[in-house]
Amino acid sequence: MFVSILSKSTPLTKEPFALSHLMTAKALEEIGLIGGPRCCKRDSYLSILAAVDFVQEHFGISMEKKKFSAVVLPGIINV
Repeated sequence: MFVSILSKSTPLTKEPFALSHLMTAKALEEIGLIGGPRCCKRDSYLSILAAVDFVQEHFGISMEKKKFSAVVLPGIINV
């Protein structure tokens, strides 16, 4: 949703509307690549990290990325 707001997208705008879908696809790709058991916190954080890269690439806006670890019993999944 934030890409739609940032790009002033509407269902009738061509490029901004496509950017919103591309961001969603990138977030889902990152979640799919990590594998493992479901972890809502991890998946949310992966989506945020994907968004940081996407915004840099498409809007030229830089944001800081911090390391994150999600504890999942019986082990730890590091992102």
